[in-house]
Amino acid sequence: GEGTTAKDVRLSHQEVETLFHEFGHVVHAVLGRTHFQHLSGTRTAMDVVELPSTLMEYFASDPDVLQACGRHYLTGAPLPREVAEDVKRNKAMFAGLDTMQQVVYSALDLELHAELTNLGKAGWSRHVADEVLHRHSPLAHGAPGGEQGDWHAHFSHLGSYGANYYSYLSSRVLSAAIWARLFAQDPLKEGAGAALVDEFLLHGGARHPRLMIQALLGPPSDAPGFQQGKKQHDGPASGPDGPASGRDGPTSGREAHGPASETKKEDGPASEGSEAEVVYKTEAFIQELLRS
Repeated sequence: GEGTTAKDVRLSHQEVETLFHEFGHVVHAVLGRTHFQHLSGTRTAMDVVELPSTLMEYFASDPDVLQACGRHYLTGAPLPREVAEDVKRNKAMFAGLDTMQQVVYSALDLELHAELTNLGKAGWSRHVADEVLHRHSPLAHGAPGGEQGDWHAHFSHLGSYGANYYSYLSSRVLSAAIWARLFAQDPLKEGAGAALVDEFLLHGGARHPRLMIQALLGPPSDAPGFQQGKKQHDGPASGPDGPASGRDGPTSGREAHGPASETKKEDGPASEGSEAEVVYKTEAFIQELLRS
């Protein structure tokens, strides 16, 4: 409001993450360079529309980025390194739970839209939500058909996404590999995002997603983040929270893709947690997506 200064603006990390997520959509829209405006930016295939936004969430939990943009609201001192590292670690604590919740939301979105003939019947959506929750979540209480409440009523994406909410999960998998190839070693390196701009952001819906993803990651058998991530998780589990899913990328095949060919930075958001393990198990899904 009037009289508000920078010192009055204090954001929680969740708010910072949301800001970065939405900024990903902004960048996608602003950098679009297509012949037809209705194919520009976010007017792309739903499978990849959340890719820039979920990719930007990695930056919101990266210690280097947090230190670069985080300042004490009174003194202007940069965010201490240990605090930035704690943010990264804390994001990993409930990664599996977050992924499970996204699966529940995606399945519910699909099932409700598959049964629209029941629209208007009393208790119909509650019954579907109850069945989905018991099928996909170990946290559901009681037996199927019991009283779970109308927990799905706050899920606004049911209307705006229309059976496409799964795109959050599919985009997370892709953004995991892109982060690993282009940004994991040094997210602030000049030119690190050039390939992302040239091969993806510029094209919006004017180029097939398969072609854009292959241009960034190579063919499915060489997709960075997938093969290396699978090998990595044969050992101790590691991975980030919801948005950040798979920081450590492969050490092979990077040379042809520029910024990611240097020595890997050790402290990435995917170095703790469990979501990367979940994400990398979707390798078959990604390969199918790239071939479709």
